[in-house]
Amino acid sequence: MPENFDTLIPATTFIDGGLYARVRDADNDENNVLEAAAANTVFVHWHLEKVLAGFLPPTSQWRVEVKLEPIGGGVGPVIAPALVPYGTGTLPRNWSTVIPLGALTPDAYKMVVLLSWEFPAGTPTPMAGFYEIPMIRVI
Repeated sequence: MPENFDTLIPATTFIDGGLYARVRDADNDENNVLEAAAANTVFVHWHLEKVLAGFLPPTSQWRVEVKLEPIGGGVGPVIAPALVPYGTGTLPRNWSTVIPLGALTPDAYKMVVLLSWEFPAGTPTPMAGFYEIPMIRVI
C-alpha cells in the first residue's frame, strides 16, 4: 500500500488506497499560514481500490482524527474525531471539518490526519491511513 495507508496483512494484491489532506483558510484558499480567529477548515480525501475494497461491511465506519502538535513541545489540540459511515462503499470519499474557533493559538504546528476503518461495533481493524499536512503557522 502507499506509505500513508497500511494494513497488518500483506494485502496489496487485494486492497490498496491513499489519503490526502489540506488546510484551507477563511477565504477557502489552501494555506499553511492561518489566523487563529478565523474559520479554517481541514479537507480530507481518501480512496480504496482492488478486490477487497468492495467487500467491507456496509455498516462499518471510518474514524477521522486531526491531531496537532506544537513545535517546541507541549500538547496540542485534537479536533473532535468524526465517524463517517462506510455506507455503500462509494469511494473516493471526501470529508471536512471546521477547526473550532479558539482551538488554535498563535504557534507553529505539525498537523496529522489519522484515518481508521472500524467494524460496525466500533472495533478497530488492522487498516489505517496517515497523512502529515505540511507545517502550519497560526497568527
